[in-house]
Amino acid sequence: MWTVIKYKKDKLNLLKKELIEKLGVEAKLYIPKIKYQKIKKNKICFEEHKVLGDYLLLFHSKLKKIENVNLIKYCKGLKSILSGFQFSQSELSEFVFKCKSYEDSKGFISQSFFEIFKNKQYKFLSGPFLGMIFNIIDIEQKKLKILIGSYSTTVSRNKYIFSSV
Repeated sequence: MWTVIKYKKDKLNLLKKELIEKLGVEAKLYIPKIKYQKIKKNKICFEEHKVLGDYLLLFHSKLKKIENVNLIKYCKGLKSILSGFQFSQSELSEFVFKCKSYEDSKGFISQSFFEIFKNKQYKFLSGPFLGMIFNIIDIEQKKLKILIGSYSTTVSRNKYIFSSV
């Protein structure tokens, strides 16, 4: 059974250790991440970004019983457990499956995971247009026709990472 946990960012490793102690090694933690390029002091570096912020997904068959949920309630590093996860199992499983299907070999989610809409503003998080805001004019299968200021160009859909503004 999947559950959604909010954790303290600086205590993630401690929380993982405690969850494994209390539930056993069968506990599966899932934290979807993306990786993007950033320029710092004229050098290109890569940064990771957790898609769910300070939330993680935990799977264990013991979590069907409320006593076992109470067992992990007081783990170090845990802020809260979202209530109602029992009723959203199919949606949580579907979300994890979709995330994993868009992961690369290193476990990072690709840009194609996120939905893209025409006539909406986005900001580049990687590539030569880093930090620039653009509008999508047309969406093709592997390319996007975009408008940056008054200039129109075409970029590869999966090569660059961007987010909505």
